[in-house]
Amino acid sequence: MPTENQPAEPLKVERSTVTKLVITGAPNLDPITVFLEDLAPCKGKITVSCWGKSWTAYWRSMWDGLNIAQFFCELNTSYIIGYFDQKIAGHASETMTKNYQKDHAEIVWSEAIPDLNINEITG
Repeated sequence: MPTENQPAEPLKVERSTVTKLVITGAPNLDPITVFLEDLAPCKGKITVSCWGKSWTAYWRSMWDGLNIAQFFCELNTSYIIGYFDQKIAGHASETMTKNYQKDHAEIVWSEAIPDLNINEITG
């Protein structure tokens, strides 16, 4: 925070390359938007959005030789659900609203994401 005696430093803006996927056609599901970003070797970030909800995850230690898309496609559905939101993987005593959100997220992960063809993602 600037003070009277110290001028504020200018903000730094960096560009990066991000792969954006839009997945449609999953039964009873709005379009799913996926952003994949390789940050450095063995480091990557993914953001998944559907129906006004978003989940973001960052891995700082992916398997050697894999980019974020390849790494993500190797993960199992239950790991993905728990990693993105521990509350989603959580307790059966949630309210009806939270249960609906949990069901919605499980549909995204179990029906749409695992069916992606790795060649569609990685080009």
